[in-house]
Order: sequence, then C-alpha cells, then structure tokens
Amino acid sequence: MRHAAPPAAFLAAALAFHASALAGTPPFPREREMPGHYDSLAIGKPASDATVHDNDGDVEVSVVVSPALRAGDRALLSVDGRPTPAQERTRFELSGLARGEHSLRAAIVDRSGRTLIASAPITFNMWRASRLFPGRR
Repeated sequence: MRHAAPPAAFLAAALAFHASALAGTPPFPREREMPGHYDSLAIGKPASDATVHDNDGDVEVSVVVSPALRAGDRALLSVDGRPTPAQERTRFELSGLARGEHSLRAAIVDRSGRTLIASAPITFNMWRASRLFPGRR
C-alpha cells in the first residue's frame, strides 16, 4: 500500500522527535505548559520489558492518549529511533522486526507539525524461533 507523502511540517516534527530520541533528551514542552491539550500519552501495548513471541517479527503497538486523539492531530511512532508514518489513529502494526531488544516512543502532533505531547520511551524484546533450536517454542 502506498502512502501519500506527509506535509513538510510533519516531516520536520518527525525529524525533531527522532533526533531527540537518539540523543535521549526530550525537547518537547511538558504537558503543563500546554493548557487545553492532551493530559497523557503512553505506549499501552506492548508493555515495557515485555517479550513478544512472533516468528514473523510482527507486533501491534497501541498508544493510549487522554483525551482521545482529536481530528487533525496525528500520532507518530519511533521504532529504534526510526520514524513510522504519522497517522490519525493510535494503533500501529509493525512487521519484520528482528529478534532482540527494541525501543518505542510516541508523540502527538497538530496540523502544523507542532509536538503536543510525547511519551516516555519503552523497550520490549522480540522472540523469534531459531533453526538452531528446533525443539524450543
């Protein structure tokens, strides 16, 4: 499935978001500095430090935002510091992840690409069966 190219503002927000994820320092405004916007944002699934068992490397990521995502706002997800396309829903389907540890971080941006809120990063482990150990499930 082909996606339309996101507007430049979304790309700028995604680059800033992912650069901060790599640097480990959140450049985003705190919730209390943005009255009337979102109260909280967290990654609900997978849980932090969880192990996901999937031989194809597929995982469903759900982002929990309060209040609900408003029309025009978009969710961004960073996987191991790499962006996924911004979208108007809070569920992401990832596929083909390699076995091992992965990090996730989410943000909500408005129509102009301004970050409204960002989640704390989480890590999880992807478990995929190995031909080296055929009896393990």
